[in-house]
Amino acid sequence: MNNTVVTTLPLKPRETLKDFHYIVPVLVEQTGKLLNCKTNLMINNIGHYEKLDVEKFKQNLSQRDLNFDSVKIDKEHLDFLVDCIKKLIDEKKIVEKTVEVYQCECGTVNILKEGVRGFDKGDLYSFDQDGDMVCSLCKTKAKLYKTKLLVIENIEQYFNANVCPLYMQKMMQDFVKQRSSYLLLSKKRQTGVTLEYNGQTYNLDIDFVWANFPQLFEEQNVIIFTASDLLYESFIVNLMNNLHNNKNVIIVHQAKISSSNKQFENEFNKLDNDKFKLNIAFNSNLKTYTTKWNEVIYNYLLNASQTDIKKLMQYPGYKNKFDEQEITPKSIECNIKYGFNFQFNKNNLNKNN
Repeated sequence: MNNTVVTTLPLKPRETLKDFHYIVPVLVEQTGKLLNCKTNLMINNIGHYEKLDVEKFKQNLSQRDLNFDSVKIDKEHLDFLVDCIKKLIDEKKIVEKTVEVYQCECGTVNILKEGVRGFDKGDLYSFDQDGDMVCSLCKTKAKLYKTKLLVIENIEQYFNANVCPLYMQKMMQDFVKQRSSYLLLSKKRQTGVTLEYNGQTYNLDIDFVWANFPQLFEEQNVIIFTASDLLYESFIVNLMNNLHNNKNVIIVHQAKISSSNKQFENEFNKLDNDKFKLNIAFNSNLKTYTTKWNEVIYNYLLNASQTDIKKLMQYPGYKNKFDEQEITPKSIECNIKYGFNFQFNKNNLNKNN
């Protein structure tokens, strides 16, 4: 397929990788093989991750023989990504607005007054005995400021959840309903990325900058893999693509894989590269929010011959016809569900030889 690319959500360039850090890159590489389309590794190297070692991260993936048709680093395309924001401002989809925001001394808390809920207690802030908002990081009280910022108004008019598994579409819509009537795209504090507009310098929210990355691709269809627990990041990418409205972007949420059997996980890491990849592919799960490693699959792969492993790497049980002109969340979910089905591929291992 010439008009489709499979990619990761921008990944943190970790210098040390655990087994579960390989899941999304492996699924991208193997889905490209399954659907016969291009693949891309997307790396996040702006904001909190700008000082991390990208080359070390790529070397770690190479040790598992992970190969992609392209590798894109958001930092290398920063000017283009900021221009994407400017384009949406020109189209009046992002506007200037004088708003009231709560902000602490370190700037971690930067929240719309309308978006504050008294029952919120989480990573960013809590409330003291006087009912004042306190930053969880610097422990200072957040003050209320009136300032002009960049916002998206009435996000519900733009938002369409183009995600799978399909049950996450409702989760995404519920997430949208919990937001206030508008969403901040800039911050009162310095973020490291700025935009000049109407004689004013705006500090752009980093998440809303890198979230334009689907615009980097020439392909019309962009299939993005991520984990089921990255709902906010998925929401931002989905929303920004809705605003651009020029590509068919589908975000695939692989269930977060957990296991209480650490000894088993250590053994899994000893598999050679092909078996390691197949173990991940055959454990793909788009049915539930969390899942566990299947030890039956591991034991089968552990004892399989190299001849059978090479055949399995071609996914012999995959029979669905994939229409590039009709790519939807449902069709993607269906193709991955059957294409990476362990039993189907095992049963078809010696057919058509």
